[in-house]
Amino acid sequence: EQVVAALINLEIPEGLRDRVEAKVKSNVEHDKARKQMRELKAIIERNDFKWEQGFMTPEEYVAKRSELQKETEAIRAVD
Repeated sequence: EQVVAALINLEIPEGLRDRVEAKVKSNVEHDKARKQMRELKAIIERNDFKWEQGFMTPEEYVAKRSELQKETEAIRAVD
């Protein structure tokens, strides 16, 4: 009963809800960026393997690697 009474009389500071929502949103965005970075790293590793095994021409490899690098940099800019 004391806990319920304390909670009923609790005053939440103005703006707290907005700050909490912003922090939660930020955490979700960071988690999404980390997931995308892991996916890009896996794609880069597969691409490197294809190159090492001779399944890609130098032009294909450089084009794909450049594309993946741009995507990586874009994600880092958001993070």
